[in-house]
Amino acid sequence: MRIATYYLGEITFTEDDLAFSPKEIAEVLDLPTSPLHEEAASEELLHDLTDKTKGWIKGVKLAERMAERRAPGSRINLDGSNRIVREYFLGQVLRPLPHNLLDLLTKLSPFERFNKEFVSHVFGDDLVPAFTSLLEQNAFVMRRDTDDAWYRIHPLLKDILNRDLLRLKVEDVRWACLLASEWFHERSCFSEAAKYLIMSSDTGYAESLVEAIYSLSRPRKETNPLLWLCEIESTQFEDSPLLCMLAAWTCVTTARLADADRWTKALERVMAQEENKAAISPELASFAVKCLRMKYLAMAGDGTRALQLCDELLNCGQEVKPSLRSMINQSEAEAYESTGNYEQAMELYLKAQASATVDNTMHQLFFNEYTYALALYYRGEHADALKCCEDILKKCPEDFAIYGASCSLLARVLIEVDEIDRVPELIDTSLNRLSHYRHIDLYLDIKMAQSIWLASRGRASDAYEAIVEATIHGEQYEHVPRATLLSAYYLQAGMAKKQRNTRELKIIEQKFSNIVHDEDLFNQLLLLTIRAYILELDDRKREAATMFDQAFTQAHAKNFNRMGLNALVEKTMLLSALGEKTKTQAALSELIHVASKQGFARTILSAGEPLRQLLRDFSTSRNANGPMRTFTKALLLKFEKERPSTEGRPNGDEGLFANDASELTEREVEVLKLLNMGMQRQEIAEVLCISINTVKKHLANIYTKLGVKSRNEAIERITL
Repeated sequence: MRIATYYLGEITFTEDDLAFSPKEIAEVLDLPTSPLHEEAASEELLHDLTDKTKGWIKGVKLAERMAERRAPGSRINLDGSNRIVREYFLGQVLRPLPHNLLDLLTKLSPFERFNKEFVSHVFGDDLVPAFTSLLEQNAFVMRRDTDDAWYRIHPLLKDILNRDLLRLKVEDVRWACLLASEWFHERSCFSEAAKYLIMSSDTGYAESLVEAIYSLSRPRKETNPLLWLCEIESTQFEDSPLLCMLAAWTCVTTARLADADRWTKALERVMAQEENKAAISPELASFAVKCLRMKYLAMAGDGTRALQLCDELLNCGQEVKPSLRSMINQSEAEAYESTGNYEQAMELYLKAQASATVDNTMHQLFFNEYTYALALYYRGEHADALKCCEDILKKCPEDFAIYGASCSLLARVLIEVDEIDRVPELIDTSLNRLSHYRHIDLYLDIKMAQSIWLASRGRASDAYEAIVEATIHGEQYEHVPRATLLSAYYLQAGMAKKQRNTRELKIIEQKFSNIVHDEDLFNQLLLLTIRAYILELDDRKREAATMFDQAFTQAHAKNFNRMGLNALVEKTMLLSALGEKTKTQAALSELIHVASKQGFARTILSAGEPLRQLLRDFSTSRNANGPMRTFTKALLLKFEKERPSTEGRPNGDEGLFANDASELTEREVEVLKLLNMGMQRQEIAEVLCISINTVKKHLANIYTKLGVKSRNEAIERITL
């Protein structure tokens, strides 16, 4: 059956013209005497045969053969499960095809329609020639119309191929569906976009949420969800409560908030239809919509309204199953976190995990664990955040979006504590597992990790480019999860400040203030910090220092330790620039105390040379007690490792010493640098793994070569 468009003079024939009509099928079959006559009422049977075969007369004759062989009283299944149909297509259509064309045909089988541009976007330009060849084969790839060159696979063959779809890697099928969803969404084909977004996600999770609200469930539970969705036409979505709710839940759990809002409204509309009122009570309909609105508001950052809906849901008298309770607890935690109640948020994250464990809702459990780990990271509890991320990666399937997000979060934790060996691999893994179309919130988290990593390697321009790319993608989507976009703006602002780009900072400040909620304490403090950056660049340093102090005080009181430490770093350097020595020492002591408690490193190292000098002076002062001195010296060692390397001396030492120090050996340079950090001879010996007598010998040589008699005189010879 070669499907094409035929031309005869000025007359055009398409497949519809060449296909047999119901009347013609009846004539060919001689229906009153055909074994099919007993199958159903004649008119109903003819239209069913026409629909399933698309007027392909050989398919109709196959149905007649099945009718001859069926057991008394049994019905005919004219689909891919029937042995006669399978044997025909396998022998006459699929077996003669080259392997590459058969593989492409199988990959195309989930999709209702496709064209050359679709194939290029989903499968890559390399498969476009194979697609062209497939159209030239007698492979039952049918033209849907003549204007847009859309094609589809014949329904009987599509059903057979769908049944073979699971032999492919599930993650490959999901990725293809994701790209298809993106492609259709860009063309405003929202029903098709929703269908393929569901197929690209954790279908079972969305289904469990649907069932937790109401007993709407897909028929034939034994059928794989992926194959069940393949059979459904996207045009049916807006007419089915089940499919509307499935689309709404999938969109809200993949952070596509504008689409979630669209499908929630579609759900309200379809539930109001007369034919559904008998099956769905108004109370349950209201409960379903409230659940979706609650999750939507929590992700959009409207904590007050989200908490109000959470309370209504838990006290409305409806049964709340563990999987749904987990969702509600998790949304409550997000809402409390945004309003500054971290203690309550952490407790609810743990409750959400416990509820997900009861129902064994794996997707919800991993998402709860991830959001909990993210909260630990922002609190500065690095050891616990690291353990939580490692636990997720051990248990979570690699094709779940949370796996990639957990890789990026683990990378951020490791960057902060300066344990960087695994970081490049983790960031590459995370970038390869998520797109900005699905899970825009997780994608922004990953791009932030990449940006922080690039900045830590001294690639400031690449880091800024990465975070700008992230915020641009975030701004493309209506109602993007607010907290994540604001965090990305905050990181971008910090980099703009280092570039002394006041204009860019003011643009970021305006974008930030336009979307932050008044009661969102966490992000209000981020906004306060951005405004302090602007004051500093406008040379209003004293006002900026006061504002940083205000941000630190409020953040510290709420355990927003990461944000608070950054404000304290900025305040300390500003006080030093203003010549406030006593206040600088007090701020520096508090900074080291807070940082050492949680093992902060990268936030301090990113401050650069001004803070390094303050730490060096502090390490030799009387204010430094034992633990603080040890932590400070560890930071100074990290600073030394990151000094830019140039030719002449390792680690750029020729710029560190006066000209008459050029005769020092490499080991003597190391000893002098450690001496400059305030280390005693025993400490130098431990760092360099040499004996204390060897250290004494090196110091004697250094003093001789520099022409000095003491450590203070030697340090004074360093040109800093």
